[in-house]
Amino acid sequence: MLLWWVLALSVVTMAAGKPQRRRHYVSGNAEGAKPCRIQLIGSQLRCAMPAGYRVRSGDCPGNDIWALYRDHTTLTECARLCSTSSQCQAFMFYNNHCCFPKTKACDTTSKANPLNVFYDKVPSSNTMRPGDKKKSQEEVGEEEVPSGYAMRPGDCPGNDIWSIHGFVSVTECARRCNNHHACVSFMFFDGHECYPKTKTCQTTDTGNPKNFFYDKIVII
Repeated sequence: MLLWWVLALSVVTMAAGKPQRRRHYVSGNAEGAKPCRIQLIGSQLRCAMPAGYRVRSGDCPGNDIWALYRDHTTLTECARLCSTSSQCQAFMFYNNHCCFPKTKACDTTSKANPLNVFYDKVPSSNTMRPGDKKKSQEEVGEEEVPSGYAMRPGDCPGNDIWSIHGFVSVTECARRCNNHHACVSFMFFDGHECYPKTKTCQTTDTGNPKNFFYDKIVII
């Protein structure tokens, strides 16, 4: 019996010493991924995002820079790590706290885990090489988030602007929100129903897997 307990304790100790780099799938009503930091700007909660990046849901598996990997970190710090590395071209931010800098991106992200959010470096005029060009929305992927928005699973219930609600595409929903002075976000239900909003929230309700929430981005 004593030998069994010693062996069990050794296994637990070894497991505790290893960094956790697995990306677990979280189901149910867990907090959805935040592709931006929700913070007070003025008197309103808004979606703040690092300058120099564009966001899309999912991950480009592989090509991780493990020397820059961080757990229990912030989106701002993850972006700083990638921005200061000549190797880093993108990063995946998992479950609002886990940073995976990458040497490469990909054309189409894997969306198997809804808590994975991918950030691509946006090439500037002084970092683009001859022959390089910025990818169009069509080249990036068919499920690209509308320009100027960040997407997370779920909904921030209430605060709907019913005058511009409708059964439209996500692109049209974003256009309606952009053209309304009070709209800061929208919920897109089941791929066809638009709920523009006057407010966002820190934590979305992810009880309905058909709800996706889009925040207008404020660059910080």
